[in-house]
Amino acid sequence: MLADKALARIYMDMEQGLLQHSFFATKPEPILFKVIYTDVKERDHKCARALRSRRNLLTIFDEVSPATGLLAINHTDDVQRLLLYASKSSRKLRFFGNSFEKANAILEELTINFILSGTLDAQVAEIFVGESQTVENMDPGRWFLIRYDSDMLSMAYFPSTKTVEFASNDEENLAYREMCFYTATFADLYYYKVDSENETEQNDRNGILHLSKFFGELEAAHKHHFSTAAYRALRLAEYDGKLTASDFREVMASCNKKEVVDSIEILAPIRRQQIYDGDSKLASLISKMLSPVPGGLHYFYFTGSEETAITSFTNGSLHGEDIDVSDNGDFFGKNDDTSFDAEGVVADTIGLAVYECVPPLFILLTINGVPATLGDIAAIDEVASLSVFLTVFDAVLSGEKSLLHQAVTSMIISSLNSFIAEQTLEQILYEGKQIDEVDVEAVKVCLTEAENVASVTIPLHFYRPNTDTMIDASAIASKEGLQSCFFLLGSCLMKQLVLPLAEAPGGDLFAKDMFSVGWCWIDVPEAVGPILVYAFHHDGIAAAERVAEKALAVVNDECRRVNQILLLETMQKSRAASDFLISPDTTALKKKDATNDSYQDESYRFALDLPSGYFQCDTSHKAFYELNRRCSPSKALHDLEYSVLKSFAVSNRRGVFVYKDEEENIFYMKFEPREGSEICSDYGIAFFVYGIHPAGESITKQLDRLIKMKLMTLCVETISTDLTKSQQFDLPQPDVDFVKSFEDAWRTLGNDHFPAIKEEFYEFPITVYDPILVLLIFRQNISGSTFFNLWQRNTHSTGRVESKDGTSEDEGDGYSSRCGAKFNFDHRDFSLCYNATQFQLNPRLQAISTLTSKGKEFSRKAGTGISLIEIKLLDTNLVPIYDATVGRIPGQEVDSLKVSDSLHFRRLFKDTDICTGRYSLSIRIFNTTLEVEPIYRWIERHLERTRIDVCRPLIETLPNKRTLESHALPISLLCPGFPTLGGILAVNERLPHIAIKKINYTWNARATELASLTLDCLERGILSSLYGGKRIDANDVIGVTTMRAHRDRSPGLVRLKQLDSNTVQVLNNENKMIFDSPTDSPQYMVVYGLSGETEELRRNDLDKGSQSKGAPPISSFLFQKVFIDDYLSDAIPRSLSNALKSVITRNPYAFMRRIAFILTVNRYGVSALLYNVNPHMTEIISSKIEEITVNVDKWNSERYKKQQIRHFKHLCVSVKPDVSLVPTNNLRNSRRSLANTDMARQASIPEGRASSPPSKEQKQKRSILIPTIVGTSVKGSAQQALMHSRQRARANTKRAIPTKP
Repeated sequence: MLADKALARIYMDMEQGLLQHSFFATKPEPILFKVIYTDVKERDHKCARALRSRRNLLTIFDEVSPATGLLAINHTDDVQRLLLYASKSSRKLRFFGNSFEKANAILEELTINFILSGTLDAQVAEIFVGESQTVENMDPGRWFLIRYDSDMLSMAYFPSTKTVEFASNDEENLAYREMCFYTATFADLYYYKVDSENETEQNDRNGILHLSKFFGELEAAHKHHFSTAAYRALRLAEYDGKLTASDFREVMASCNKKEVVDSIEILAPIRRQQIYDGDSKLASLISKMLSPVPGGLHYFYFTGSEETAITSFTNGSLHGEDIDVSDNGDFFGKNDDTSFDAEGVVADTIGLAVYECVPPLFILLTINGVPATLGDIAAIDEVASLSVFLTVFDAVLSGEKSLLHQAVTSMIISSLNSFIAEQTLEQILYEGKQIDEVDVEAVKVCLTEAENVASVTIPLHFYRPNTDTMIDASAIASKEGLQSCFFLLGSCLMKQLVLPLAEAPGGDLFAKDMFSVGWCWIDVPEAVGPILVYAFHHDGIAAAERVAEKALAVVNDECRRVNQILLLETMQKSRAASDFLISPDTTALKKKDATNDSYQDESYRFALDLPSGYFQCDTSHKAFYELNRRCSPSKALHDLEYSVLKSFAVSNRRGVFVYKDEEENIFYMKFEPREGSEICSDYGIAFFVYGIHPAGESITKQLDRLIKMKLMTLCVETISTDLTKSQQFDLPQPDVDFVKSFEDAWRTLGNDHFPAIKEEFYEFPITVYDPILVLLIFRQNISGSTFFNLWQRNTHSTGRVESKDGTSEDEGDGYSSRCGAKFNFDHRDFSLCYNATQFQLNPRLQAISTLTSKGKEFSRKAGTGISLIEIKLLDTNLVPIYDATVGRIPGQEVDSLKVSDSLHFRRLFKDTDICTGRYSLSIRIFNTTLEVEPIYRWIERHLERTRIDVCRPLIETLPNKRTLESHALPISLLCPGFPTLGGILAVNERLPHIAIKKINYTWNARATELASLTLDCLERGILSSLYGGKRIDANDVIGVTTMRAHRDRSPGLVRLKQLDSNTVQVLNNENKMIFDSPTDSPQYMVVYGLSGETEELRRNDLDKGSQSKGAPPISSFLFQKVFIDDYLSDAIPRSLSNALKSVITRNPYAFMRRIAFILTVNRYGVSALLYNVNPHMTEIISSKIEEITVNVDKWNSERYKKQQIRHFKHLCVSVKPDVSLVPTNNLRNSRRSLANTDMARQASIPEGRASSPPSKEQKQKRSILIPTIVGTSVKGSAQQALMHSRQRARANTKRAIPTKP
């Protein structure tokens, strides 16, 4: 056969004479030949069209679309044309009844996939006959082209719209589909089948052979397809079809059952209740995997996920992953896919399916060898043997079991083992055995195999200090150093109480309370790996999951605790905090070094990146420390950090401190200053302690006590510092309350050695008639030390006081010139504040500091801090006085000059002593951190200093006490108040007293020189210094009283008068001259300050603003007046301020203070007691008197030298005395000494007798001028005297020795 043509040879056998060639057109053709020719020609054309259709269909095998499996060309005409030449044969394929239509669809798809799969011994392709899939008047169906060889083709028709039913002997309708095959060879294409009557037997044999083989393979596969379609249809979600008995027999006809579980022993269920209805756990377990086949007698079919079963099986273990059995959809759920087989036939896929016929999974369960249903399984109440059978195809077709069968078999075995494990666990729990009474290894196996066990895998990360990273504990590379971490984790798990654990002999951890918790196994590895938790509860998986979640939380908490311990230990050792524990400061972010950035350790790849502060510890303790408003919380915290907490500081975290207590627990602490706001009124420092253990007493008590004590001392220091910023201050009430409550708060902190608030009592001397004035002077004197100051200067609200007649008294009521002004005594007017850092000196109150060496000693003993000194005025019964008087003038009943036996302030002991005076004092010190005893003694000394009215004989101030005892009373008569003043100055100077200074120098002078020396010390030493260096004549100074005492005569008033530059006369009251003989030992006493004329002159100068010649200038005074200015601003009625105003109004000079001094001169030395003299002038006076004393000593030395020369001149060469040694300042002394020498000759003349005038020789002798040295200072005189002495020494060494005549 050619490509486009067909060659036909026609042979005809005709009767003789009738044959005529058809090519001769000129001759008429015979009718028979024409008919034959026409018929052959028509058949040739039809055959050519049939060949073209055959060729078109054959192109399907060469150009099959890979996407659809068939050509998009419609071959309906080709199929219809070839049907005319093909012979028909058919086979009936068994299908399901109308009640199982889903199975029919699956079976149809399986059949089609099998035909197109290429497994048949023929080449098959589907023919596209249009969307309607209809050919001529045939029902819709699928058409396939089958090529057996190069000559024989078949067109297979598989109907899809109609099922033919036939009645059977079982009285059931059996459904079939008739598949028709239309077969044609080349030879068959020339004749229609309806026209061919003589087909050869050879062609029939060839067609039957090919078709029989194809039919056999198709029918054998269809049986398997029938079983598989039934299984797949049953697995479809929400399908309620049912198999008939004949259909199920047909399904099982091609399957064989194979035993996969051989007699597993099922334990008798535990009867927990009296009424037992059976145990449905096994039935429930089976129902999660299997379901009964509807109409399938005792058989079940697999309902689980095939893909999941295969995946779990290929992974090696069913329980190799965490299983959430609370929702069975992931593991044993219904398959809602449209997939029929995970490996082979897929219905909803595009393209040619890869055909593989997997046997259906039908399962038969037997109990004690008898097939059982779910009800039979649920009714098991004793030990029974369970066997499981699985359906497979016959051995000829199936070969080995498929992967799905192996996976399902493994799943069933694992589930049954799980059930048995659960029974074992429940049995042990029911028997109430403890961990040490059971086989732990068997329990562990049961927990790993049981289904209703909630298992959790917990990955761990531990902190590695050397890299400051979190390392995965399951990584082999990070194994080094993790053994200690796991050991620490195990110990932490054993210590926690949320889920109490017991340690099994092998080291495994189990929950102790198995009755309520069930089985809970926590598998902690030794060196590397995650933690595994297995939990089983007899109440079901939900309860087990709760236990597992609890165990998970416990493990996570303890793992966090372990990392916190590691971080805390690292911080405590290195004093550096990790970012994992404490977030870095925003102002100082942690910088990584280059070595850390390029870290190449293998374990670094397993480091976990966590946010900063992830392992921050919980608050173990917190406290709030209130501060005085004067103290800044920020500054207090700064001081606290650098004092108490300095040794605990963390280097790379500001304000963070690490502390390790006695129990080896580590904490870190933070402080937060709070300044107070509208939202939060807290003012102080908040204290937070972070750790994994509760803070112990070392923090809550000891450290808390140290912090409180430090903050209290800081507040004291702040108040003390603030008090020094101003000369005048008002101590606010909060500060007062803080100081008053300090001692109680301090003792509550455990300072039992701290003395309680102490109160001392002192009795005023009986001679004190105005205690308020004493307190005023006391306040001024003690404030000048710069350690004491007034407590408060602000206005006191004392209120108005009504008098006895009901009328209110104002500031002028009750005042008289003798009784003074009355007022309400308020202790705050005289209460003091002591500050160890010293106050600024107030020039209005005190020009210079009155601090003495004894005061400095007291201040050193008192220590640091502040205190409030409350001073109250008491009566003789030690009851506070509220009605007091100031400015009182004593009358006849009080003699301020009377010598009394009790002249001191006497300390009283309240319980034993009785007050005999009219007034007493109560002194109470509210202390902070000071030693109060030195302060009390300091105050006591100042009280002694203020005893201006206390009298004491002057005997102690005189050098020769025995000689002057008899002169004490006459001296009092000559100069009233002199012994008293002397006693006051002498006693208070020894306190010491800043306003009282004593100058004392010794010499060895002649009696005849004492008058001259007295006048020289008075004028040049004292008066010239007081009057600013001016030359003052003693007789011009008002108030100077000079007395001369003699051992044989009564003392008397004298007047020293300098007649000229060389003569000093001593005149008595009768203006008679008195001469001091060499045998006399007189004593000259000069007193200043007791004369009222002096004060009157001073008052006049103050009123007129002038300076009188006889009055000392203001610059000479240390205290000008008693300081009362702070009170004069208080306008409250009956206050001290108003009382002082009344006194000042009527007596402006009532509080003025005066200057006084006592000068005593005798043969043995000079003594001067100065009161209220400016300290600078006191130094000048001391230096000048010292200069006079030095000159006296030098003159005596020169006189002795002259005497030696005069008496021993025959033994050596005569030397002219060096008269330059006599200083200029001692010129008067030398001249007076010469005059006194002349006067000494007349010493035997009575005092009333006039002496004879000096002769010319005497006058001439006195007029000799003595050389002087340059310089008037004592230091300069001494230096030049030393220089002249050295010159004389050199001259003596060079003097020539005279030779004998």
